[in-house]
Amino acid sequence: ISEISDVDNLLKAGADKISINSSAVKNPDLIKTFADKFGSQCVVVAIDSKQFGDEDYVFVNGGRIKTEFKTHDWAKKVEELGAGEILLTSMD
Repeated sequence: ISEISDVDNLLKAGADKISINSSAVKNPDLIKTFADKFGSQCVVVAIDSKQFGDEDYVFVNGGRIKTEFKTHDWAKKVEELGAGEILLTSMD
């Protein structure tokens, strides 16, 4: 899900919520855009987290690619951007 039309089509098809992960990491403004247009209650940001050294980092592409985002910091950021829910998955 990377465009407003994707969300609109899913909601029209009967979905109550949409979930984004890798697309949110690549373009965090999507979270705010979707929340502003459809409401925070419909925006779920999934976070795949894995320990790397002494820190937990966000991973994308099914937990295969490490990002520069620390899990805790990313969770706070997505909340600030308007995510209504966070689905946190430990990839360890």
